[in-house]
Amino acid sequence: MSVKNLARTGRLSSSRNEENIQNINQNIIEDRCLTIHTIFEWRRVQGAICLNFRLDYKNQIESDPKHFV
Repeated sequence: MSVKNLARTGRLSSSRNEENIQNINQNIIEDRCLTIHTIFEWRRVQGAICLNFRLDYKNQIESDPKHFV
């Protein structure tokens, strides 16, 4: 392989490496955003479950107060 070809392939692999690093960094950022979004979504769902449970409990107490005394 000639020096010219080595230099050309070296440059190509260097730019390919930079592209791979950028892709990896982008994937890390997207994963973190997805994780944060998932945590907030789960907290929202938990809040809705808790709220529904409290409303059900309140409705049961109002409909049959003796049962909870």
